[in-house]
Amino acid sequence: MIDYHAGRIQAREKIIADRDAEIQILQCKAQGIRQSAAKLAAPEQDLQAELADRKAKLVATVNDLRVEFTGQMAKFQKGMKGMQIELDVLRMEHDKCPAVIAELRAQIRGTKDALEMGRA
Repeated sequence: MIDYHAGRIQAREKIIADRDAEIQILQCKAQGIRQSAAKLAAPEQDLQAELADRKAKLVATVNDLRVEFTGQMAKFQKGMKGMQIELDVLRMEHDKCPAVIAELRAQIRGTKDALEMGRA
């Protein structure tokens, strides 16, 4: 009977030893997985930092472009106002031309008539 119990104890000790070996193997695998995860985490953090840097640069560029565009639009609108004023002045000058031409023609006729009277 003792041999029977001793055999069972040995069989159970073998099962326990096998399970301990499996636990050791799983712990080694877990350690390898942790190391791989750590290696992957570092590049991910680097990528996150690079992404944040690029986003910041993009926002700064967009803001710079907005400022430049606003300045260019202000110059353009100022130029347009100046051109509109100049166009209005030119239109007023142009509108005066027929009257000036008529007046000059009248002066020429008057001078011509005076010359003709002086010759006669």
